[in-house]
Amino acid sequence: MRQNILAEFLNEFGLQLLSAQIELDCIKVSASSMKQSAVCPQCHAGSIRVHSYYDRTLADLSFGIRKVILHLDVRRFFCINPECKRTTFSEPLPNLAIRYARRTNQLHQALQDIAFESGGEGGSRMATNLHYGDISPDTLLRIIRDTSRDNYSTPRYLGVDDWAMRKGRKYGTILVDLERHTVVDLLPDRTSAVLETWLKAHPGVALITRDRSGSYSEGATRGAPNAIQIADRFHLLANLTDILKHIIERNSGVLKISPPPPPENIETEPVAEQKVAQTISAGLAHRQELYKQVQELHRQGMSYRGVAKSLGMATNTAMKYVNLPEPPTKQIRSSRKTLGFEQYIAKRWDEGTRSPKQLFLELSKLGYKGSYKVITRYVADLRGPTCTHQYAHEAPKAPPSKLPVSKAAFLLGKPAEKLDEEEKKIIQHLCRSSNQINNAYELAQGFQKMVRERLADGFEDWLHQAEKGIVPGMKNFAIGLRRDYEAVKMALSQPWSNGQVEGQVNRLKLIKRQMQGRAKLDLLKQRVIHKSIVRVPTTSASP
Repeated sequence: MRQNILAEFLNEFGLQLLSAQIELDCIKVSASSMKQSAVCPQCHAGSIRVHSYYDRTLADLSFGIRKVILHLDVRRFFCINPECKRTTFSEPLPNLAIRYARRTNQLHQALQDIAFESGGEGGSRMATNLHYGDISPDTLLRIIRDTSRDNYSTPRYLGVDDWAMRKGRKYGTILVDLERHTVVDLLPDRTSAVLETWLKAHPGVALITRDRSGSYSEGATRGAPNAIQIADRFHLLANLTDILKHIIERNSGVLKISPPPPPENIETEPVAEQKVAQTISAGLAHRQELYKQVQELHRQGMSYRGVAKSLGMATNTAMKYVNLPEPPTKQIRSSRKTLGFEQYIAKRWDEGTRSPKQLFLELSKLGYKGSYKVITRYVADLRGPTCTHQYAHEAPKAPPSKLPVSKAAFLLGKPAEKLDEEEKKIIQHLCRSSNQINNAYELAQGFQKMVRERLADGFEDWLHQAEKGIVPGMKNFAIGLRRDYEAVKMALSQPWSNGQVEGQVNRLKLIKRQMQGRAKLDLLKQRVIHKSIVRVPTTSASP
């Protein structure tokens, strides 16, 4: 019965079963071709004259836990065409295996899928577990490299972004077809010349989305002068957030927020005042020392780049330290949610209650709205390295809370209608404390609205306000936008963006890290393009 099923299966490939032998870990099948003639692969002339026979061995897909080995009795024919250069040729079996192959087409396809999904090392282990034989990692990588790709048509809508081969040292460029949602190519660098060369070799690109990199702008202009360029909206908002951070750092005094008065229902009895010894980490001490050195070199007339080179730091870091009004300070981990409850915590701490859970339950009854994690961090700070108690007749005063720079920049850029009551109070405090921050807040809200609602008509007026304003950071931001005027204005009117390109970059990073140091550019390109191929072609463009 089993041999009948096997015989029917081999008949589909034009083979007849000679014998089958089932062993403990292997199934050996002998077969021969049923065709009476064969076609010369060079001159395509048919022949029935048999020259000789030879045995060909092929590995096939496993059957359960057993490997399958095919022993084929293959014939060699004379070529009857006197003008053909070939004298003899072996009969081809294209449906079963290609010439000179040691595996069937089915097994080769299975190994190809494993290689693209799992790479070399992982794929080798998977092939062994599936009983496909001892397949080495190098064999799987060779299969990936040997896989041919159909020539793709030049995309009409192209997304361009960079990706890190070695973060901070070497970068490449990813090109994405925005219409088909597939990766088109990976370029070995992110310079304008590389992008220009690719665009000239692939004419027909009508639209290019990119970040605000000057090299991509120059490369796209030279390589595809007729293409429409669109600046990515996400990068526009990210650039705005960075500008807000710089403005806040130059006005760092506004970050100190005085605590609200304590709740009326908290008893104000004489309690123990607790003072936690201030400790400075090695990292903070190093940053403060760098700050002094940077300030000293800058006072001597050295440029930002010169300061950075002499101290071995990034130019942006040197610029940041020059513009800081005071040395870096220790970041306070406590939350604003605990403001007003420090007296009660200090009292219970002095009474011997050290359990964060117990304190959290008691504070919740008194109106505490924060999370349990905030209390655990607060208690950890109280316990930490050197704690001393000094009794006083008055309850301790809570120190002013310091708002993180990133949080302040986030709130200044957040739409006003999405702010809660507490965040509105913080915005009011920041705007009252500094005219520059008040002006930057109004400009940031206007720019956010333009980007989110695609109000391109108001872009020129916004640029004029920013350039005439009192905030140096917003002036520089406006100057940069004006240099890239057309691309930014198209971003405020067109639906296309680099959103899906960022998704492809995330997929690329995942594949690169899975390759365990074997992510050479040609190999990585094959796997990334294979992963992004859309099986069902799209019928319409969708940004």
